Amino acid sequence: MKSIEFHLNREDFEKWIKHLTDLKLAGEIGKLRKKGLAGETLRSELYGLVKKRVEELEAASQG
Repeated sequence: MKSIEFHLNREDFEKWIKHLTDLKLAGEIGKLRKKGLAGETLRSELYGLVKKRVEELEAASQG
């Protein structure tokens, strides 16, 4: 959990996702960072954001 908190607070996730050109997900991660969550709650929220975005992209690619 400490690694997730470390990289989130340094805005690393946002930078990495922007590099992949997914500005929508990067923005959502930025909003999550501003909530100040930690531990399992943070991990769960981050996982949920990424999972939701992957599902959106999969649906868009199918039609």
